[in-house]
Amino acid sequence: MHAVKSLFGRSFALLTCLLLATFLLPAQERFGELNGVAEDSSGGVLPAVSVTVTNKISNRVFRTQTGPDGSFVARNLEPGRYTIRFELAGFSTYEVPDVGVSVGKN
Repeated sequence: MHAVKSLFGRSFALLTCLLLATFLLPAQERFGELNGVAEDSSGGVLPAVSVTVTNKISNRVFRTQTGPDGSFVARNLEPGRYTIRFELAGFSTYEVPDVGVSVGKN
């Protein structure tokens, strides 16, 4: 009976370790991101710029806004080709027509 309990205990411990290892494995990356800084023609940063990132195939749209330092990040983008549009009152709209996004890269 002692051997059965010991075998059960070892099996349970092994199963527990395997389950924990499964949950602790890092998830495989499936998305990429775009980041940058919006600047005017003199190099000054532009806060509060509306940034629209559009997937050229699926037409999925991601919207964000630049921060006080002019920076923006568009995360969790599917790999592919995108159009990026920048809009701010008092400035001409600026568009980057073809930007590539790869998995795990920015």
